[in-house]
Amino acid sequence: MSGKLIKEYLLTSVFLVLLTLGSLLPFTVLRFLCEALTIALFGYTATKFHYGYVACAGALIVATLLLMAQDLILAVYLALPIVLCGLTLGICKNLSRSPLAALSGMTVIRTLSMTASVKLAGTAENGQNIFEEALLESGEMYKTALSTAYGTTLSETEINGIISETISAVTALIPSAMILFSIAISVLCFYLFKRICMMKKEDVSMLLPFSEWRAERGIGILFFLLLLLELFLPENTLIRAALLNVSVVVVFVFYLFGLSMLEHILKKRVEKSFTRKLILIGVSFVAFLMFGLPFFGIAIMGAADAILDLRQRKENR
Repeated sequence: MSGKLIKEYLLTSVFLVLLTLGSLLPFTVLRFLCEALTIALFGYTATKFHYGYVACAGALIVATLLLMAQDLILAVYLALPIVLCGLTLGICKNLSRSPLAALSGMTVIRTLSMTASVKLAGTAENGQNIFEEALLESGEMYKTALSTAYGTTLSETEINGIISETISAVTALIPSAMILFSIAISVLCFYLFKRICMMKKEDVSMLLPFSEWRAERGIGILFFLLLLLELFLPENTLIRAALLNVSVVVVFVFYLFGLSMLEHILKKRVEKSFTRKLILIGVSFVAFLMFGLPFFGIAIMGAADAILDLRQRKENR
């Protein structure tokens, strides 16, 4: 390896150590940002250097976590999703795979990691699940708020019924919430990885821009079939609960495809990429705030584009 590459590798290693330390900070947003940057930078390492040097960089991440955690098993456990997600990004770029392949791989890794964390941290000293305890505590706070707000308008039985239904709904959607969070982190990691590669003058032609993300036609048909099937399933069944989680994830994924379609349309009217991103952020803020029709409408647009190829039709006009 040339002197220039050695210097770059050493500098990259220093940044990996600093970002790994940053991923241990108590500030949630900053912690996740540092972790995403660590994954993106490790992914760049996997594209730039020989895999022997990549292995050394991975060992450096483990060593940094070991220094802070003082527990080898915990250090390996914390480092594993970072290293695997970074390798997924690097390998997909090296093999010229689509962004969706990298995002799918990272989402699976992150979801499995979160599931393992839930299982490992799931039991409190008294034997009760700590997440159930947290929900029950939240339920008690919500009960107090309802009692204060409505006084004698709602009976205690009615309030308990509302609390019970709310906790059941939240519990049922925990799997989809973990997957959605994993998708969001994966998208952030991919974006940061691509920006690092562009800053380093790497070829990113195989990493399709967000405006070109589009689902296959069969997946678009599956989207509508899932929504149709949900209408005919009986309430309060295990199958419906499972399908509801799947539907939430699928709608969110097609919401991203809908945003991609929207940026594709904006490209002809708004030249600056930064301005387009601001518009998309504004649309997302409104959609998430209202959640219902705007959010679902953008998802429908993404699914329709998958089936009908709306982009091509617009260009042919």
